Amino acid sequence: MAEVRKLKILCLHGYRQDAESFRSKLGSLRKSTKSLAEYVFVTAPLLVNDNERERGWWFSRSDRSFDAQEQSDVSIGLESALELVSNTVEKEGPFDGILGFSQGASFVALVLQLGNKIWGDFDQIRFRFAILFSGFESRNSKHAFGGKIDLPALHVIGKTDKVIPLEQASAFNELFSDVQISEHEGGHFIPSSGNSKRDVIEFMKKFSETA
Repeated sequence: MAEVRKLKILCLHGYRQDAESFRSKLGSLRKSTKSLAEYVFVTAPLLVNDNERERGWWFSRSDRSFDAQEQSDVSIGLESALELVSNTVEKEGPFDGILGFSQGASFVALVLQLGNKIWGDFDQIRFRFAILFSGFESRNSKHAFGGKIDLPALHVIGKTDKVIPLEQASAFNELFSDVQISEHEGGHFIPSSGNSKRDVIEFMKKFSETA
């Protein structure tokens, strides 16, 4: 029987996290999918409060901080974050999927919306799917790129999330033309068990069969 090729997934952490901490947060999922997927973790380029272990994909305030709830016309560092993703894909790709949590999930949407505008021939690095946890649409006026994201996506939402409320997370779904939604009873975290974890695994398996 032929060996099934593992999916390769690019993973983008949340605000005030880094690759190492996010790898730990995904520990349960990684363990459950070790024969299914390989995960590549990237640390965002922007330091939060000059702390090497706390990073961000962009700042929405002139004091180099970020608030997911605020309307803003300040966008600091997005270009360097996009360049980092581009370089990672060039050096370590191709990737089957892209996965993000919180600000990382929001950044995934920006990467997918910009597509050809960033890399020219986006087909060369096109992802096949996206997995998003506690995502939200950027409220930055400079990020209003418009248009639906034409990529199969799974969005996992915590019903009691106090950081990204259910209404805000649900609005994020409107950015995608093909999105599956999985809700769990918890808050702002990646579920390590239950239906949502199973939904993630089953979603990944759909792409493994055609890898």
